[in-house]
Amino acid sequence: MSGTPTSAQGWTVVTGASAGIGLETVRSLSAAGRPVLALALPDDALTALGAAGLGSVRVAPLDLADAASVGAAAELALGLPGGVRALVNNAGVALVSPSETLEPAALRRLFDVNFFGAVELTRRLLPALIGSPEGGRVVNVSSMLGRMSLPFAWPYCATKHAVEAWSAGLRMELHRTGVKVCVVRAGAVNTAIWAPAHVKARALLQGVPPERLDLYHKILERVVHRSRKMAARGLPPARVAGVIVRALRDDRPRRVYRVGGDAVWYGLGRRVLGDGAWERLTLWRLHADRPK
Repeated sequence: MSGTPTSAQGWTVVTGASAGIGLETVRSLSAAGRPVLALALPDDALTALGAAGLGSVRVAPLDLADAASVGAAAELALGLPGGVRALVNNAGVALVSPSETLEPAALRRLFDVNFFGAVELTRRLLPALIGSPEGGRVVNVSSMLGRMSLPFAWPYCATKHAVEAWSAGLRMELHRTGVKVCVVRAGAVNTAIWAPAHVKARALLQGVPPERLDLYHKILERVVHRSRKMAARGLPPARVAGVIVRALRDDRPRRVYRVGGDAVWYGLGRRVLGDGAWERLTLWRLHADRPK
Protein backbone atom coordinates (compact mmCIF):
# COMPACT_ATOMS: atom_id res chain seq x y z
CA MET A 1 0.00 0.00 0.00
CA SER A 2 1.05 3.59 -0.55
CA GLY A 3 0.49 6.55 1.79
CA THR A 4 -2.38 7.23 4.16
CA PRO A 5 -4.04 10.44 2.96
CA THR A 6 -7.09 11.81 4.72
CA SER A 7 -9.76 14.23 3.56
CA ALA A 8 -13.05 15.62 4.74
CA GLN A 9 -14.49 15.25 1.24
CA GLY A 10 -14.52 11.44 1.40
CA TRP A 11 -12.72 8.79 -0.56
CA THR A 12 -13.30 7.61 -4.12
CA VAL A 13 -12.80 3.86 -4.64
CA VAL A 14 -11.62 2.91 -8.14
CA THR A 15 -11.39 -0.70 -9.36
CA GLY A 16 -9.17 -1.86 -12.21
CA ALA A 17 -6.80 0.95 -11.27
CA SER A 18 -3.47 -0.44 -12.47
CA ALA A 19 -3.80 0.37 -16.18
CA GLY A 20 -5.88 2.02 -18.88
CA ILE A 21 -9.03 3.90 -17.90
CA GLY A 22 -8.69 3.06 -14.21
CA LEU A 23 -5.12 4.33 -13.91
CA GLU A 24 -5.96 7.54 -15.77
CA THR A 25 -8.95 8.07 -13.48
CA VAL A 26 -6.75 7.67 -10.41
CA ARG A 27 -4.23 10.12 -11.85
CA SER A 28 -6.91 12.72 -12.60
CA LEU A 29 -8.49 12.45 -9.15
CA SER A 30 -5.09 12.55 -7.46
CA ALA A 31 -4.13 15.66 -9.42
CA ALA A 32 -7.32 17.30 -8.15
CA GLY A 33 -6.37 16.42 -4.57
CA ARG A 34 -9.16 13.91 -4.04
CA PRO A 35 -8.29 10.91 -1.86
CA VAL A 36 -8.46 7.66 -3.83
CA LEU A 37 -8.43 4.00 -2.87
CA ALA A 38 -6.99 2.37 -6.00
CA LEU A 39 -7.84 -1.34 -6.27
CA ALA A 40 -6.28 -3.75 -8.73
CA LEU A 41 -5.09 -7.33 -9.07
CA PRO A 42 -2.22 -8.13 -6.68
CA ASP A 43 0.46 -8.39 -9.34
CA ASP A 44 3.38 -6.40 -10.72
CA ALA A 45 1.00 -3.81 -12.18
CA LEU A 46 -0.38 -3.09 -8.71
CA THR A 47 3.15 -2.79 -7.35
CA ALA A 48 3.99 -0.33 -10.12
CA LEU A 49 0.91 1.74 -9.26
CA GLY A 50 2.00 1.87 -5.63
CA ALA A 51 5.47 2.99 -6.68
CA ALA A 52 4.13 5.78 -8.89
CA GLY A 53 4.09 8.15 -5.94
CA LEU A 54 0.68 9.64 -6.68
CA GLY A 55 -0.42 11.99 -3.93
CA SER A 56 -3.61 11.26 -1.96
CA VAL A 57 -3.73 7.68 -3.27
CA ARG A 58 -3.81 4.47 -1.27
CA VAL A 59 -3.33 1.19 -3.13
CA ALA A 60 -4.74 -2.23 -2.24
CA PRO A 61 -5.28 -5.59 -3.97
CA LEU A 62 -8.62 -6.72 -5.35
CA ASP A 63 -9.61 -9.80 -7.32
CA LEU A 64 -13.30 -9.38 -8.13
CA ALA A 65 -13.62 -13.10 -8.85
CA ASP A 66 -12.60 -13.91 -5.25
CA ALA A 67 -15.27 -13.29 -2.61
CA ALA A 68 -12.71 -13.06 0.18
CA SER A 69 -10.73 -10.45 -1.76
CA VAL A 70 -13.88 -8.39 -2.37
CA GLY A 71 -14.73 -8.58 1.32
CA ALA A 72 -11.26 -7.51 2.38
CA ALA A 73 -11.24 -4.56 -0.02
CA ALA A 74 -14.67 -3.44 1.20
CA GLU A 75 -13.58 -3.71 4.84
CA LEU A 76 -10.51 -1.61 4.11
CA ALA A 77 -12.60 1.04 2.33
CA LEU A 78 -15.15 1.22 5.12
CA GLY A 79 -12.37 1.81 7.65
CA LEU A 80 -10.84 4.78 5.84
CA PRO A 81 -10.84 8.08 7.75
CA GLY A 82 -13.37 10.44 6.22
CA GLY A 83 -15.49 7.64 4.79
CA VAL A 84 -16.30 6.57 1.23
CA ARG A 85 -18.01 9.12 -0.96
CA ALA A 86 -17.87 7.46 -4.40
CA LEU A 87 -17.24 4.16 -6.16
CA VAL A 88 -16.04 3.72 -9.73
CA ASN A 89 -16.66 0.18 -10.98
CA ASN A 90 -14.17 0.13 -13.82
CA ALA A 91 -12.42 -3.27 -13.68
CA GLY A 92 -13.12 -5.58 -16.58
CA VAL A 93 -11.82 -8.40 -18.73
CA ALA A 94 -12.81 -9.63 -22.20
CA LEU A 95 -13.65 -13.03 -23.63
CA VAL A 96 -13.95 -14.11 -27.27
CA SER A 97 -14.91 -17.70 -28.03
CA PRO A 98 -16.99 -19.89 -30.30
CA SER A 99 -19.99 -20.99 -28.24
CA GLU A 100 -19.20 -24.60 -29.09
CA THR A 101 -15.85 -24.49 -27.29
CA LEU A 102 -16.71 -21.92 -24.63
CA GLU A 103 -15.17 -22.90 -21.29
CA PRO A 104 -17.74 -22.63 -18.46
CA ALA A 105 -15.05 -21.60 -15.95
CA ALA A 106 -13.91 -18.76 -18.23
CA LEU A 107 -17.48 -17.55 -18.65
CA ARG A 108 -18.03 -17.59 -14.89
CA ARG A 109 -14.84 -15.63 -14.24
CA LEU A 110 -15.84 -13.08 -16.88
CA PHE A 111 -19.16 -12.47 -15.12
CA ASP A 112 -17.49 -12.49 -11.69
CA VAL A 113 -15.07 -9.75 -12.69
CA ASN A 114 -17.31 -7.65 -14.94
CA PHE A 115 -20.58 -7.95 -13.04
CA PHE A 116 -21.01 -10.08 -9.90
CA GLY A 117 -17.89 -8.75 -8.19
CA ALA A 118 -18.91 -5.14 -8.89
CA VAL A 119 -22.41 -5.81 -7.56
CA GLU A 120 -21.00 -7.33 -4.36
CA LEU A 121 -18.46 -4.56 -3.76
CA THR A 122 -21.18 -1.97 -4.30
CA ARG A 123 -23.55 -3.82 -1.94
CA ARG A 124 -20.94 -3.77 0.80
CA LEU A 125 -20.21 -0.07 0.35
CA LEU A 126 -23.82 1.10 0.05
CA PRO A 127 -24.26 1.96 3.76
CA ALA A 128 -21.28 4.30 3.56
CA LEU A 129 -22.42 5.80 0.26
CA ILE A 130 -25.93 6.38 1.57
CA GLY A 131 -24.49 7.96 4.71
CA SER A 132 -22.08 10.25 2.86
CA PRO A 133 -22.73 13.91 3.82
CA GLU A 134 -22.01 14.99 0.24
CA GLY A 135 -24.32 12.39 -1.27
CA GLY A 136 -22.80 9.17 -2.53
CA ARG A 137 -21.97 8.47 -6.15
CA VAL A 138 -21.64 5.20 -8.09
CA VAL A 139 -20.12 5.35 -11.58
CA ASN A 140 -20.30 2.12 -13.56
CA VAL A 141 -18.09 1.89 -16.64
CA SER A 142 -19.98 0.21 -19.46
CA SER A 143 -19.52 -0.01 -23.21
CA MET A 144 -21.44 0.53 -26.41
CA LEU A 145 -21.43 -3.28 -26.52
CA GLY A 146 -23.81 -3.15 -23.56
CA ARG A 147 -26.45 -2.06 -26.07
CA MET A 148 -25.73 -4.56 -28.86
CA SER A 149 -23.96 -7.86 -29.45
CA LEU A 150 -21.35 -9.49 -31.67
CA PRO A 151 -20.62 -13.08 -32.69
CA PHE A 152 -17.97 -14.70 -30.48
CA ALA A 153 -17.76 -11.59 -28.27
CA TRP A 154 -21.31 -11.99 -26.93
CA PRO A 155 -20.10 -13.10 -23.44
CA TYR A 156 -18.45 -9.71 -22.90
CA CYS A 157 -21.47 -7.96 -24.38
CA ALA A 158 -23.72 -9.88 -21.99
CA THR A 159 -21.79 -8.66 -18.95
CA LYS A 160 -22.16 -5.07 -20.11
CA HIS A 161 -25.88 -5.57 -20.77
CA ALA A 162 -26.08 -6.76 -17.16
CA VAL A 163 -24.19 -3.68 -15.93
CA GLU A 164 -26.60 -1.41 -17.81
CA ALA A 165 -29.70 -3.12 -16.37
CA TRP A 166 -28.27 -3.19 -12.85
CA SER A 167 -27.31 0.48 -13.03
CA ALA A 168 -30.80 1.55 -14.10
CA GLY A 169 -32.46 -0.54 -11.41
CA LEU A 170 -30.04 0.58 -8.70
CA ARG A 171 -30.52 4.22 -9.65
CA MET A 172 -34.30 3.94 -9.20
CA GLU A 173 -33.86 1.92 -6.01
CA LEU A 174 -31.68 4.63 -4.45
CA HIS A 175 -33.49 7.69 -5.76
CA ARG A 176 -34.56 8.85 -2.29
CA THR A 177 -31.19 8.26 -0.62
CA GLY A 178 -29.12 10.98 -2.28
CA VAL A 179 -26.88 8.38 -3.98
CA LYS A 180 -26.56 9.03 -7.71
CA VAL A 181 -25.83 6.14 -10.08
CA CYS A 182 -24.27 6.93 -13.46
CA VAL A 183 -23.15 4.88 -16.44
CA VAL A 184 -20.16 5.89 -18.55
CA ARG A 185 -20.80 4.17 -21.88
CA ALA A 186 -17.60 4.24 -23.91
CA GLY A 187 -17.00 3.49 -27.53
CA ALA A 188 -13.78 1.84 -28.69
CA VAL A 189 -10.87 2.65 -26.36
CA ASN A 190 -7.18 2.17 -27.07
CA THR A 191 -6.37 -0.32 -24.31
CA ALA A 192 -5.05 -3.88 -24.22
CA ILE A 193 -8.21 -5.47 -22.77
CA TRP A 194 -8.95 -7.51 -25.91
CA ALA A 195 -5.44 -8.76 -26.72
CA PRO A 196 -5.42 -11.80 -24.37
CA ALA A 197 -8.95 -12.69 -25.47
CA HIS A 198 -7.90 -12.77 -29.12
CA VAL A 199 -5.03 -15.16 -28.41
CA LYS A 200 -7.29 -17.41 -26.37
CA ALA A 201 -10.02 -17.42 -29.04
CA ARG A 202 -7.65 -18.72 -31.68
CA ALA A 203 -6.50 -21.47 -29.34
CA LEU A 204 -10.12 -22.48 -28.69
CA LEU A 205 -10.64 -23.02 -32.42
CA GLN A 206 -8.49 -26.12 -32.08
CA GLY A 207 -11.35 -27.74 -30.21
CA VAL A 208 -13.76 -27.36 -33.11
CA PRO A 209 -14.25 -30.51 -35.23
CA PRO A 210 -12.58 -30.12 -38.64
CA GLU A 211 -15.86 -30.44 -40.52
CA ARG A 212 -17.22 -27.33 -38.76
CA LEU A 213 -14.05 -25.24 -38.57
CA ASP A 214 -14.97 -23.26 -41.67
CA LEU A 215 -18.18 -22.11 -39.95
CA TYR A 216 -16.14 -20.18 -37.39
CA HIS A 217 -12.61 -19.50 -38.59
CA LYS A 218 -13.12 -16.75 -41.17
CA ILE A 219 -15.68 -14.73 -39.27
CA LEU A 220 -13.73 -15.08 -36.00
CA GLU A 221 -10.64 -13.74 -37.74
CA ARG A 222 -12.70 -10.80 -38.96
CA VAL A 223 -14.06 -10.11 -35.48
CA VAL A 224 -10.50 -10.12 -34.13
CA HIS A 225 -9.24 -7.97 -36.99
CA ARG A 226 -12.05 -5.44 -36.63
CA SER A 227 -11.76 -5.13 -32.86
CA ARG A 228 -8.00 -4.62 -33.14
CA LYS A 229 -8.50 -1.92 -35.75
CA MET A 230 -11.14 -0.16 -33.66
CA ALA A 231 -8.93 -0.29 -30.56
CA ALA A 232 -5.97 1.15 -32.49
CA ARG A 233 -8.17 4.06 -33.58
CA GLY A 234 -9.99 4.23 -30.27
CA LEU A 235 -10.20 6.90 -27.63
CA PRO A 236 -7.23 7.44 -25.34
CA PRO A 237 -8.05 6.12 -21.85
CA ALA A 238 -7.54 9.62 -20.44
CA ARG A 239 -10.54 10.84 -22.47
CA VAL A 240 -12.82 8.29 -20.79
CA ALA A 241 -11.24 9.03 -17.40
CA GLY A 242 -12.09 12.70 -17.88
CA VAL A 243 -15.75 11.82 -18.35
CA ILE A 244 -15.67 9.59 -15.25
CA VAL A 245 -14.30 12.50 -13.22
CA ARG A 246 -17.04 14.71 -14.64
CA ALA A 247 -19.67 12.14 -13.61
CA LEU A 248 -18.22 12.22 -10.10
CA ARG A 249 -18.23 16.02 -9.92
CA ASP A 250 -21.49 17.06 -11.61
CA ASP A 251 -24.08 18.34 -9.14
CA ARG A 252 -26.82 16.92 -11.35
CA PRO A 253 -25.15 13.99 -13.09
CA ARG A 254 -26.54 12.38 -16.20
CA ARG A 255 -27.90 8.88 -16.09
CA VAL A 256 -25.62 7.96 -19.00
CA TYR A 257 -22.47 9.66 -20.27
CA ARG A 258 -21.63 8.52 -23.80
CA VAL A 259 -17.98 8.81 -24.76
CA GLY A 260 -16.89 8.73 -28.39
CA GLY A 261 -18.75 9.16 -31.64
CA ASP A 262 -19.13 5.41 -32.15
CA ALA A 263 -20.92 5.08 -28.80
CA VAL A 264 -23.44 7.65 -30.02
CA TRP A 265 -23.87 6.53 -33.62
CA TYR A 266 -23.87 2.79 -33.00
CA GLY A 267 -26.52 3.25 -30.35
CA LEU A 268 -28.64 5.43 -32.63
CA GLY A 269 -28.22 3.06 -35.57
CA ARG A 270 -29.21 0.08 -33.45
CA ARG A 271 -32.43 1.80 -32.34
CA VAL A 272 -33.37 3.07 -35.82
CA LEU A 273 -32.68 -0.15 -37.73
CA GLY A 274 -34.18 -2.61 -35.27
CA ASP A 275 -32.90 -6.08 -34.40
CA GLY A 276 -33.05 -7.86 -37.75
CA ALA A 277 -31.57 -5.11 -39.91
CA TRP A 278 -28.85 -4.39 -37.34
CA GLU A 279 -27.76 -8.04 -37.24
CA ARG A 280 -27.67 -8.23 -41.04
CA LEU A 281 -25.60 -5.04 -41.17
CA THR A 282 -23.20 -6.40 -38.53
CA LEU A 283 -22.67 -9.63 -40.47
CA TRP A 284 -22.22 -7.73 -43.73
CA ARG A 285 -19.59 -5.49 -42.15
CA LEU A 286 -17.72 -8.47 -40.71
CA HIS A 287 -17.68 -10.22 -44.07
CA ALA A 288 -16.66 -7.03 -45.86
CA ASP A 289 -13.90 -6.22 -43.36
CA ARG A 290 -11.37 -8.85 -44.35
CA PRO A 291 -7.91 -8.88 -42.73
CA LYS A 292 -5.25 -7.63 -45.08
